[in-house]
Formats: sequence, structure tokens, C-alpha cells
Amino acid sequence: MSHTEGMKNFIATIVSALFYVYILTKLFIQRWYNQRYSKEKALHALLNENFTPVPERTSDKLEVVGKVPTDLDGMYVRNGPNPFVEVQEQDLYHFFDGDGMIHGVNFNPAKDVSYLNRWVNTLRLQEEKRLGKAISDYTRVGAVRTPIGFFMYCVRWIKNTTLVALHLRKPPQPGEKTANTSLEYHAGRFLALNETDLPYQIKLPSLETVGVYDFKGKFNFPPNHFTAHPKIDPDTNDMIAFSYSLETKPFCRYYVFDSSDNILRQVVINWDIPVFMHDFAITKNHSIIFNLPFQFRLDKVLDGISPFLFDPTTPSRFAVFPRMITDQSQIKWFETPACYMWHALNAWEEGDEVVLYGCRSNRVDYFKLDDENLMPEHPIPVDNEHMTYLHTWRFNLKTGEVKERTVTKNFGCEFPTINNKYIGVKTRWGYIGRYADRSIKDSYIDAVIKLDVASDKEGQEFKYQVYEFPQGWYSGEWLFVPRTNEEEEKKGKKQEELEEKFEDDGYIMSYMYDSNNKVSELWVIDAGKNFGKEECLLARIKIGYRIPYGFHGKFFTRQQIANQVFD
Repeated sequence: MSHTEGMKNFIATIVSALFYVYILTKLFIQRWYNQRYSKEKALHALLNENFTPVPERTSDKLEVVGKVPTDLDGMYVRNGPNPFVEVQEQDLYHFFDGDGMIHGVNFNPAKDVSYLNRWVNTLRLQEEKRLGKAISDYTRVGAVRTPIGFFMYCVRWIKNTTLVALHLRKPPQPGEKTANTSLEYHAGRFLALNETDLPYQIKLPSLETVGVYDFKGKFNFPPNHFTAHPKIDPDTNDMIAFSYSLETKPFCRYYVFDSSDNILRQVVINWDIPVFMHDFAITKNHSIIFNLPFQFRLDKVLDGISPFLFDPTTPSRFAVFPRMITDQSQIKWFETPACYMWHALNAWEEGDEVVLYGCRSNRVDYFKLDDENLMPEHPIPVDNEHMTYLHTWRFNLKTGEVKERTVTKNFGCEFPTINNKYIGVKTRWGYIGRYADRSIKDSYIDAVIKLDVASDKEGQEFKYQVYEFPQGWYSGEWLFVPRTNEEEEKKGKKQEELEEKFEDDGYIMSYMYDSNNKVSELWVIDAGKNFGKEECLLARIKIGYRIPYGFHGKFFTRQQIANQVFD
């Protein structure tokens, strides 16, 4: 190292050290500083039982109980967190931090059903493999959720930023996050998504990681984040998306891509305080962005409060605007009492109104510490204030009025899904997971519910059907897969007529966990007229292993797999 480089490195170290001393001084006067993290505490629940990480596996010729429908020709895949290296500081782990692992079941009518799982080979994972440990320079939710953890992150950030400015370190690169949240297929590419990074392209059916996908070099909007929940228009195949930042303005950007991933729209949506965003919604002509008061507040850290803060005094704000928006003057803002929503079911237009359905809670403290400085030990909300219920909003674009009400009050629910041919248009049927009793060890979703959204009329009883799981069986998200309708097409009916008549003509599927025997299966259920009956369970694919709870999945047809693009 030259003398000049040595001096630059010395200066960077001194700057970091001075800031570090300042931090420690502030920490000493905080009441939480003396609350030590006990290494004798039980293993974090989100690393135990069916959250325990698993290795990569491949299994051919899976046993099937029942019969797999012959028109299921493709691959069901689901993403989720699965730490590659052992988590040393278990009380600093968060469910969102695990490296992405994709679990896939391949259906081929001419072959046996098979299973494999693979990590998404991100830049972070590659470095973890090389070093054999978690890397502190990479941001982790579990590490920054406490004041002391966040300050340690600030120290590393200042040091690394200084080194970058002095050309002694490469700047952060896209692909340094986990790609652990969801999956999508667009323009011939299968993408693994996490909202704090760019997507990773994955090859099917091998689940081999191709690499970071930056939309052929056209996506360069700092900080290079992309939503985990883009929406694909079923008619145009356009992809509508957003990104958000917790660090620098603009805090939100909105995008529209055509069917070839060319960017048709890129619009900044301004607000003053960064908020944690996860989902949004579209109609045929509009998009709805949620500015909900789950905030990232740096000013609260020195008060001994986590920077992730839900502010119940700040209204929730919904931005409704034309899909092909050109500037912010076209946005109509609607305010409601403070709430949070992880996932939307669907949205559509009715006259002057835009109608939205989603899973709403009065508040969210998913990053908050309990009295012992531990993260919540279960993803199921802790009480009614935090529980998510199916909710509807009606935004009147003419009068500016918004009406809202809770649809289901007798059960908490999450992970809503529909027939994706109906994204953005009026939906009759939806499917959703019912939360189990949080006090039951290893529980999660204990029933899947079919929602009759058309029955949701004020003053009338909301109709739904329940498929209860056997005792000790739990699932995550359920995915709707439409039937191909081959028999009806042979009778000369048009596909448009079939889609209107057979919205629920298909299957729902999910990985099921048998907590009694510690193994997993993939269940395929008739989503149509037989739903809720004993015979609706069409097939149980025995995996032979345990598949940890995860997040979101997709079904990719044989044609989509054959038409993948790698350029």
C-alpha cells in the first residue's frame, strides 16, 4: 500500500472511530443499554421447528396419494428465507434476513413428480460461502432493529462510504441482498424478488441462478430497489411495479414495463418520511400506491427506540392515479385512519369508484422488540390490534370520498390470492389463509378459505367456505392455478367465455407441514365447486423432507419453461 493510500485509510478509520465514540456516549445514557442480550435464551423461534434451515436436496419419483390432474404440466415453486451460514447472534435474527431458497415441484404427465430446492446464489451468498460466516457489512433487518444495532450499522456505513470516496473500496453493488421473498415470470424470465434489491434471474427447471437482472441495463434508478410484488396485466402483459427507499429521496418510484421489459413509465412519487412498503394494487386503468405510517425514523434512535416505527397518529394515505401517469399532478390522495396492509387481494373500477380489497391491521410492530429485547417469536400477529382482517376501501375519484370497512371480523387471515387472469378487474372468488392459534407450537395457517367477494354487501352476511386442515397440519400461502379448460375448448367455446364462467375453475396448492411427523407435502385442492368437501383434496405429493415456512410462490407452465430467455 502506498503512503497516500495508507493516509486515506487512516483518515477513514479515525472518522469512524470518532463517530463510534459519540455513539457509545449516547448509548451509555440510555436505559436499554444495560439490558444485556442473554446467550442462554432459547433458540429463536424463527430459527426453530419448521423455521429451521435445510440443505439443498433433489428427489425424483415422489409418492403421490390421490391423483395429480393431467393438465398440471409445469412447475410449482415457492421462495422463502433459509440462512446458509449458522446464525451466531440468534436474538438479532429476523425472518426477513435469511438467504433466499426456492423449493420446486415439477409436474410432467409423462414422468414422475420430482422435487428440488436451491439457494438463490446472490452476491451476498457467494461471499458467505467463501468466508463461511455472515457478513456484517451487508444490511440485515435483525441487526438494525435495535438502537445499538442500528448505530453499529451507521459506523460501518460511514467507514465504507469514506473508503468508497477515497477509492479504497468498491461501491455497493446490486445483488447484495437475499432475493428471498417472491417469484415472477415476465418477458421470458423467471425472477426471484426482494424489495431491497434488483431481481435475480433463475433458470427452470434446474433452479440454477443466472444472475442479477437489471432489465438489460435499462434500470438504473438509485438505490436500485424493485418491488417483490409487481403486477402483470393479463391482457397486455405489461408489468407494473414500484420501488421505495428508506435512506434517500425520492422515497418512492413508479414504473410500467411493456411485454419486452422496455420501460414505458418512470415517475417519482414524493412524500416526506420514508415508509416501509410491501404491496400495491392495479385496476384496468389505475394504480394504487399505499403510503402507510410504518415509518423509518432515524430521529427516534437516540431515544432508545427502534428506527422502524408505526405511528398511529399519522393517517394512512392512498395514491390513486392513471396507470400511464406522466406527472404527480394526476395523483388523487385519499386519507384514512392509520393502518397497515402487507398484501392486497385485488382492485377494480365501479363507476366513479376504485374498489380495493386487502388484509388490514390497525397497527404493525413486526420489527419491535419485546421486553427482553427479542423479536416477536412468531409471524402470527400477537393480538387483535395487530391481527390482519379482510378489509375493503372504496375511493370515489369524483367526490374525493373514501369508504372503508372490515369484511371478516371473526378470523385473522393473510396471503390472499386470486385467479391472476382477473388482476385489476372485478373478482368474485378469492382464497386466503386463516391464522392458527398463536399459542400452539409450530403453528401458522390452519385452514384455507374461499371468499365469495360478490356477497360482500353492507348489511348482508359475507359468504365464505372453509377447508380445515387435520390437527397438526399447517401451510403458508396458497396459490391459484387455472385449469386449461381443454374439454370445453374442444366444444367450440371461446376462451373469453370460459374465463368469465370459470373464474374458480382450477386448483390451489401449497406446501403443507405435518408438525407431528416433521415432514412436508404439497397438497393440490380443487378450487371450484367441490371446495370445502372431503373430495376436494385431489393429490398429496409426499416430499420426504421438511420444507420450512416461507413467503410467496408461482406456477410456471411447460410453455413458459420452454420459452425462457437468457440474454
